[in-house]
Amino acid sequence: MYQETEKFKKYGKLFMPLVGAVLLLPFLAAGIVSVCLGNFKLDGKKVSMYTAAIDDHVIYLNSDEGKKAVEEADKYVAYLQEAKRAAEMSMQWFGNRFKIFGRLRDKRAEEPERAAAQAQTAAETKTKQESDIQERGMKMVIIAGLGNPTKEYENTRHNIGFMAIDALADKYHISVMDCKHKALIGKGVIGGTKVVLVKPLTYMNLSGEAIRAVVDYYKADAESDLIVIYDDISLDVGQLRIRKKGSAGGHNGIKNIIANLKSDTFLRIKIGVGEKPKGYDLVDYVLGHFSKEELEVMKESLENVDGAVSLMLEDKVDAAMNQYNKKSKGE
Repeated sequence: MYQETEKFKKYGKLFMPLVGAVLLLPFLAAGIVSVCLGNFKLDGKKVSMYTAAIDDHVIYLNSDEGKKAVEEADKYVAYLQEAKRAAEMSMQWFGNRFKIFGRLRDKRAEEPERAAAQAQTAAETKTKQESDIQERGMKMVIIAGLGNPTKEYENTRHNIGFMAIDALADKYHISVMDCKHKALIGKGVIGGTKVVLVKPLTYMNLSGEAIRAVVDYYKADAESDLIVIYDDISLDVGQLRIRKKGSAGGHNGIKNIIANLKSDTFLRIKIGVGEKPKGYDLVDYVLGHFSKEELEVMKESLENVDGAVSLMLEDKVDAAMNQYNKKSKGE
């Protein structure tokens, strides 16, 4: 059956087992990978070794069997390629899982820090809420100055209320920068009394909306715990007039406050900005800026406002009226 060469006769007995072992190794490896992957079946009965290389000679048992050997070799090449692809997919799968595990590990490592930050935020929020609740239950006097927001209205006659609040804030080191209740507000202490300084951001004609929101929030008694400071064209420049109640007197800001509070009983400090000259439009006049001379007078007037407020916070409203309600010229 075999056509042997002389070299094959000489070395065949020793070489054949070695050749068989070498040729069986790929099949064995392919079988192991296939069994692991579950999609490769190796039939040992159909596997035969048909070729052997000895000193550049190839011995074929017969031509048909040689072809079968080539076909079987091609099959194993295909099997190995499939096994390689399966192995690469497996490695990729495990790699992805390791990445996921790594991310989970990093996430778990961050959890204590995140939990600590959340706990701190929750504690700060709780403290602020408790502080707000406590403040809302305490007596606090609201001092509101009327005016119009935005830079174009700074130092105008209609904004003297804002100027009075700024002067109080500067003297008593109160920051009026907290934007709440449609207004800029600042909390502080004047003469031992807790106060809330307020500058409505609603523009003058809707001042009552902000005032009502602040009064409601702090549960204040508007009759005794609210002081409103604003301009009055019926008073000489710098003159003060303190009142416990009264009508709006044509002032749109006060008119809106009365409408929102549904009451005209609240403390007020009116600051004179001078009567409108003949021929002037009223709106143009009140939205006009003070002259240098008027500003000098207003500096002294704002100091008087501070004195009046201090007395009023001590429940000495009548004393404040007697001291600062000076008669204007001609009265």
